[in-house]
Parts: sequence; structure tokens; C-alpha cells
Amino acid sequence: IGYSSYETIFIRSLKNPNIDENDPESVRQAVAYLEREQYGAITFDRTARWQESPNRNQYSGPWDFFWKYQVKKMYIRYFNWQFIGRTGDQLDPSKLWGIPFLVGWFGMFYHFMRDRNRALSVLALFFMTGLAIIIYLNQPDPQPRERDYSYVGSFFAFSIWIGLGVYGILNWVDKLKNKKVKSWLVPATAVILLLVLPVNMLRANYKEHNRHGNYVASDYAYNLLNTVAPNGIIFTNGDNDTFPLWYMQEVEKVRTDVRVVNLSLLNTPWYILQLKHNEPKLDIPLSDEQIQQMTVIPWKSRQMSIEVPKELNPQGEITWRMDPGFRDIGLRVQDQMIYILARAAAWERPVYFAVTVPDDNRIGLGEYLSMEGLAMRLHPKKVPHVDPDKIYENFTQKYRFRNLDNPDVYLNNNIKRLLQNYRTCAMQAVMAFLEKGEKEKARNLLDFLEAKIPEENIPIYHPELMLQMGRLYLETGDTSELLERVERYVSRDNLRYNEYFNAAQVYYMDLQDYEKAASVMENAYLLRPRDPQTVGMLALIYREAEKYDQALELLDRWLSDVAPGDPNALQMKEQILKLKEEQTKQE
Repeated sequence: IGYSSYETIFIRSLKNPNIDENDPESVRQAVAYLEREQYGAITFDRTARWQESPNRNQYSGPWDFFWKYQVKKMYIRYFNWQFIGRTGDQLDPSKLWGIPFLVGWFGMFYHFMRDRNRALSVLALFFMTGLAIIIYLNQPDPQPRERDYSYVGSFFAFSIWIGLGVYGILNWVDKLKNKKVKSWLVPATAVILLLVLPVNMLRANYKEHNRHGNYVASDYAYNLLNTVAPNGIIFTNGDNDTFPLWYMQEVEKVRTDVRVVNLSLLNTPWYILQLKHNEPKLDIPLSDEQIQQMTVIPWKSRQMSIEVPKELNPQGEITWRMDPGFRDIGLRVQDQMIYILARAAAWERPVYFAVTVPDDNRIGLGEYLSMEGLAMRLHPKKVPHVDPDKIYENFTQKYRFRNLDNPDVYLNNNIKRLLQNYRTCAMQAVMAFLEKGEKEKARNLLDFLEAKIPEENIPIYHPELMLQMGRLYLETGDTSELLERVERYVSRDNLRYNEYFNAAQVYYMDLQDYEKAASVMENAYLLRPRDPQTVGMLALIYREAEKYDQALELLDRWLSDVAPGDPNALQMKEQILKLKEEQTKQE
């Protein structure tokens, strides 16, 4: 009866829905689907998995990798999230007080004491759906997303022990000999356990799990689809880019004219065949047999070209160098297909790449791509990297930014970091407007961005980006926005040398506030008193602030203790002595 549910895989696939991953219509394809063949073979070699992980340098060896990453981070951390609590990635016992965790372990011991055989069956479920999965999957570091959902079976098993732990506590209270005490203590204990377990867990977790008013994923998909011109093709990088778009097209019927092409799936023949035969169809000049035989091919970096009508490009073609994308020796199927699809589109169907597609997945077309918002459009000639007018139009007329200005809607840190993509895109457009002298458009876009994605609600996570935002306001004629941001910048704790130096530059060069610049730069000097750049900058600031005595003292210390005879320091000292002399005469 249980295995009969697998019939739905065949039945659904035979109906040829628009989303039909792996196309499991036959037994062979269904087995490949269930065995996840498209993701490659699973390796049980611990050393190989550690060595091929991008973050391997964080671990001393394969067993350190196994314990610290695969066990502690990818299982124990998630287990603690469920039964102890979390704040971001940090455990927060104050939320659940660890009571579910403690009651669960008590329940396990109680279960073994009362019914060893059934306790072993629950233990087997707990292990096989938890640590055994860790051992089997042998996951590399990093993973594309949090994987706590993979161990739900293990968490369910532990929840059985929580229930048995509650029963054990009530059973122990019920055995009290004092009937008068027992008459009120048993119901009181039941109420307390109800409050400190399910009710408290609801209290602690409700806000983080409340999705009411959170439209980030929906709006992201809507905005990305509406970046694409009619009947366009957009290449997306992976699941996180693709699934929201599929939802928007299949469920809400938004921009069904756009063909979404997932680069990860573009390495599989079944997906290429679907792109060829399912609406909206793509022009793929290959037979089905040729598609089935596609594989990685040997490749050396070489010049490639696509023909262009003369009226679009007098040269009649675009040319670029296409490097091997597979271990520097081969061309992946996805690379071959990008070229084939771009060429077949023949400049009649617009071609786009999502901005999340990395450079090495764009087959070298960078000079012909222009950012229009959340996607970059392929052009028949070399173009600037940013199309500010198109970004302005998309942001102000097409995109949705629902509830990003509402502090009552919970958005976790990952979502807030994702939203920085909007800021980065808009800031590039603002810089392009400023380069063209269009200050009004630049200021309008900055104000629009702050209204829709206010920093008070969606903070800028990179301090340097916060300063850059302030500088953009300054170039539009607004000093106050830069001043407010640099003050926030320097008010943070434990600033590094470079951060003090950058802030001092802003006060000195952009705001001409020499007193504040000196105060900040003195902190940088304390960290690097023997650095010539630091001493030179501080001396310049002292000079502009007319703090000639401090400047001379600084330079004398440098010349006597660090660099006797330094010509630059001697020259500056001479300049400052003259300025001090003139100041004295005026007084």
C-alpha cells in the first residue's frame, strides 16, 4: 500500500505538466528520478569530500570536517534549534529554556526503563532519520540552503520521547501517597507542562514563522519576470531563482510568455527536450537524438561569434572569447546550450541572464550584457554594463516592494540580505545617472529606494555600502544624508583601522569637517602609529584644521622615532611652520 503512492509519479508525468522534472514516464526514468542521478553519484569517501569542499581550509582533516561541519553544524545545530531555541544561527536558551530538550531526554530514559524493545524501535527511527542521513549524504561545505527539513523524521522521533517524558512526570506525581497533595498537584503539573512545552514553543516561534504580509519571494519572482521583454528567455542560476518564477507563472499566470531556463537543469537531456517541445517552445536546431547524446566536450579557450543583422551592428556579428567551464578542460552542456539558444534566438527573442548568475556561467558574454534591474539583457553590440533608464523605469513603474517598509512584518536576516540586491542595482543606476549629469533622476531613484526599502527597516549590512550611499546623496547636493550615515558608521563598536581611515576621509574630503576628521583619524593612528600613510593623513587633517602644534608634534615624533630624514615629512613640516608663522603674525 505504501509503495503504491509512487504511481502518482508516473501518472503525473504522463500528463506532461509544464513542470515535469526528470520526466519520469518510464521505469528507467523513474528510477533515475528517485536515485537523483542528475545530482551525480554519492561518494562515501570522507577524505575526498573534505578535499573538494570550497571551505576545506576551515578544517584540519576529514574527521575534523565530519565532526565540526557534518555532525555539529548540519545536525546537532538543527536539533538544538528545534528543542532549545535559536536567534539567527545562535542558540538562545531564554526562548524555550531548554525544557523540550530536557523532557525529551527524560522521556527516552523513561521509555527504556518501561519498554526496552519499543524504545529501541524509536531510537532506530531517531538515528536512521538523523545521524544516519548525515553519514549517508556526506555533505560538502557549503550547502546552498539550510537543511533542517531533511531531519524531520528524527525530530518527530524525539517528540515521541517528549510526550513520554510528560507522561512519566505525571505518572511520578500520581504515585505520591498524600492524596490531598496529589489531588491538586497532578492537574497543576499537567497545566504547567502544557504552558512550558507547546504553549511556550508557540510563543517563542510564532513571530519567526508568521508569514503574514511577507511577499518577498512573490515580489522577487514578479519583478524578475517583468524585467524581461515580451517573449523573452531568461537564464536562472538554480532552485532559489527558478522555483519562485515557476510558481508565479503556473499559479498566478504572470508573464507566461517568458521562458525560464534553469542552468543547473540545462545539463540534462530531458529538460532540453522539454524546452524544445513544451510551450513556450524554444528554437533548438538539434534533433531529439542529438540532444540525448549531449555531454561535456573537450574545449580550449577560443573566439566565438554570433551573427547580427547589419542594421543592429555594422560589424555583422558579436565576438567574444569562450573559456572551458568544466575543470578548465571541457565545455558543459549548459554552456553549449546557452550558445545554441542565444544564436537561435536570432535577436528576435530577447535573451536575459538573472543578476545572480555568476560570470563564469555567462560563457564570456559580459561585454554585451547590460543590467536592466534584476536581469541583464544580451545586446547585439557592446554596451555599458548598466542601463540606468531601464532600471529607473522598472523600479518606479513595474516592480513591487510590498511591506518592505512595514516593521510589523517579520523578515529574517537572510531575506534582508537578499534585498540588498535591489539596493546594489539601484545604486549602480544612480552612479550612471550622475556620470551623465542627470542629478534629478539620481536623487529621485535614491528617494524612491529609501521610501520602498527604508534603511531603518532593512539595514545595509555592509558598512562601506552605507558610506557609498551617503556619497551618492552628496553628489546630488544633499550633505545631511552623508553626515547621518558616517555618524552611524563611526558609532559602531570595535572598528578596524580601515574603517577609521575611511570615515576620516569622508569627514576630511567630503564634508570638510576637519575637527571630526582629526578625532576619527587619531583612533586610526593609535592602531598604526608607524604607518606612513596614517601619519601623513593625520598631519594633513591637522594642517587643514589649523592644529599646527599637533601636526608639528606628530611629524617630529615620526622623524625622530621612525623615519629620520624622511623628505616628505620634512617638506610638510616646513609648510606647517610657515603657516604657523603667518597665523602668529595675523594674531
